[in-house]
Amino acid sequence: MLRTVATTALASLLLAACGGGSDEPSDTAPTPTAGAGATASSSPTPERVRAVEELTAALPRSSQVPTGDRKIGSCPGDDSCQADTASVTIELTRPVGAQEQETLAAEEFSRDFVQVTATAGTDEAAPQTTLATIRDRAARYVGAFDLPATKTSDTTYTPAEKGEGTLDDVTLEGWKGFVSARDVTFADPEGEGATHPYQSTQVHLVKGTTLISCYVTVMTGPRGADAATEMARQLATDYIQRLG
Repeated sequence: MLRTVATTALASLLLAACGGGSDEPSDTAPTPTAGAGATASSSPTPERVRAVEELTAALPRSSQVPTGDRKIGSCPGDDSCQADTASVTIELTRPVGAQEQETLAAEEFSRDFVQVTATAGTDEAAPQTTLATIRDRAARYVGAFDLPATKTSDTTYTPAEKGEGTLDDVTLEGWKGFVSARDVTFADPEGEGATHPYQSTQVHLVKGTTLISCYVTVMTGPRGADAATEMARQLATDYIQRLG
């Protein structure tokens, strides 16, 4: 039976490739000031183009994420990172007793984590196109779904997924996009090793030239039925507020 590390199995399912960095992002992002020659105008103010450095500075620390334990990945920070992407992935501690923590740690797919990702664009068309592509992929999780595992190499794979999901439009702090939420169990290519029920939620939002995405995957039992969705929306809102 094929085996793989839990981090690889779950992260490859939802996350873009990001390297592990040792530096935590700062708490706040810099805010540009208006030039001395700025004048009032009746025309709509165009959305400013955000640099990767600004997007990186606003990423959350582990201590800013409820039950955040440790950072397990970040961009910039690795050769696999895209030059226009800022990202951090944080493992969460489950709200369960020590004995259950030890039992869950032995399960192949047992990992609660969040990821916040932002992409710095140079025009407003590109993030809208990317958002539409992500939405098309998320559509396969609307209603009941039963998706097979996919081999990614001789020794690794993305797990099979079975469950039920929704997809809804959302606007947060003036950013527009959608929320994809699913209740799911994972399994290996032979259909074995099925997990406890999880909730996995993605929030994708665009404003101007910037696309932000928040991913949350948590075991449902210890946290409640809507925990992942609530956390993903809060992560997105907090990140937007730090961006200013």
